[in-house]
Amino acid sequence: MIAGKLTPFLVAIVLLTGCDRRVATCDHRSEVSELRELKLPRAESDAISAYKSGDRRLLAVYGFALEVPGYRGDFYAHPEMVRALAGTGDAYCDDEERQLNVNARAYAKRYNEVMLKLTGSASTAN
Repeated sequence: MIAGKLTPFLVAIVLLTGCDRRVATCDHRSEVSELRELKLPRAESDAISAYKSGDRRLLAVYGFALEVPGYRGDFYAHPEMVRALAGTGDAYCDDEERQLNVNARAYAKRYNEVMLKLTGSASTAN
């Protein structure tokens, strides 16, 4: 008896909770400022400049997991060897952010290829 009277109430609760879908906010937009500065044609010269100044770190990008484009080695064992680019990821708020992430991944791959050559590492990927 009570279950029959509660059924419409329970259905209403389930339906109302389904209406509370929160839209992902894009509060992290300030994090993409570094990505706007990455110019693919400068990746090689940027890597050479970093090498000459003593910074031998590889660039990493965020996604489902941290990735170091162009590198096959175990960077998790040596986290000091990478610098993750802020603003990268696999969920985008708009087309600009998607394009900045595509560029960041390509930039990081080229930068890392040059850095690996300069440091003599053999852990490169195609």
